[in-house]
This record gives sequence, C-alpha cells and structure tokens, in this order.
Amino acid sequence: MKCPKVPPVDLRCNPGQVNLTRTGTTDSWTTVPGRCDHRTAQYPAWDRLTLKYMPRYVAFLRGVFPTNAKMADLRQCLEAAGYVDVRTVLASGNVAFSTRSSPVETLEGRLATEIERGLGRAFSLTVRSTDYLTQLLASDPFGGFTIPPEAKRIVTFLRNPDGLVSRLPIEQDGVSILKRVGTEVYTTYLPNPKGPVFMTLLERTFGKDITTRTLETVRKCAKA
Repeated sequence: MKCPKVPPVDLRCNPGQVNLTRTGTTDSWTTVPGRCDHRTAQYPAWDRLTLKYMPRYVAFLRGVFPTNAKMADLRQCLEAAGYVDVRTVLASGNVAFSTRSSPVETLEGRLATEIERGLGRAFSLTVRSTDYLTQLLASDPFGGFTIPPEAKRIVTFLRNPDGLVSRLPIEQDGVSILKRVGTEVYTTYLPNPKGPVFMTLLERTFGKDITTRTLETVRKCAKA
C-alpha cells in the first residue's frame, strides 16, 4: 500500500497491520490498509530483526547555534551512527529519529558520545519519545492559567529532577514559572529589553542542566 502525498498536511501515518512472510531469504509483505496522514507519506521505521516498528524520539540539544553546529552535519552524524529517518527541526538543535526502544537515559548518553565524536564538540541534550511529547501536548499544560496573548509559552526539560524543590509560581520581570509536572517545567514570558531573563530565572531555580524550547517548537518536533 502506498500513501498518497498530500502536502502540506502535517499529521502522522498509520499504515495499518503489516504481515511479514519469510521464505528462505525472501521477504514478502501483505498489508491491511490503515490511515495515511503523514505529510511525508512514509511508514514508521521497521526493525527487521525484532519485526516491530521502531519508536520515534526527539533529541533537544542545548546551546546550539548556526555558528557552532550545522543541522545537516547533525543529521549526517546520527545517520552514520545507525539511526533511521533522521530529521532536524529548525536550527536550534532539535533532531527526530527512529531507533530500537531504549530508556531515554541510555539514549542520552549514547547520543552525547556519538555527537561529540561526529561534530567534534560536546553538547548537553535531552531525549523524549514523540509519544511522550504528544501526550504532553494533549494534556494542555498551560490550560487553567490566564496568559497574555503576546506571552511566549516555554517548556523546560529537566535532566536531573530529583531533589529539585521550588515553590511555584515564581514571577519576575514579566516571567512566570507556572508549574512543574514530573520532568517538565512550564513558563511564560513577555519580551523584555533586558534580554532572555526567563533563562536566568529558570537556571537560578532549577540549575543549568536543563533544556528549554517554546511550546510551538515542541509541537513541531512531536510531528517530525
């Protein structure tokens, strides 16, 4: 079954049930049609060893700029390391990929080593599965708060949340750290002539081992 290409629809492909029959060294496929709504019209990556679809993950790198890491180089680095269907999102160090299911802590350590080897520079990073991000977005984490329409919505990923205790909300210079749920912190901020004061407040509250993205960037990454 081939999925029709219907850009710019930005959803995900569910091809339905896929049955594999192996005769000697020959594989044959039959499919029970499912729903196709992925903008690139591609199936999820298939692991021929385990005969399962590979889960999809997103790595959020900290401190990436066009001057210190090119997204094309980052993509090639992960492809060379064996990751599948690698796609970068924007130019701020976001990369989606498919691989065999692993704990995110294991993936974080492995990716950090492979990226440092491939790019010649170390980056702190956080990994989340796209399923996790989709659930995060569906929970409407900013719901219930009165937020000015011009305010930016920010998601901060905590790498080491144990022992971090803060009384929230915290408000300062147009920044509102609203709440923490598990390993994520939700913040809004208004543009400030002082610059990115929200990062200063977040680091003062939760330390520097964090990675922050706008809610819109997280949404794009969940669909990548």
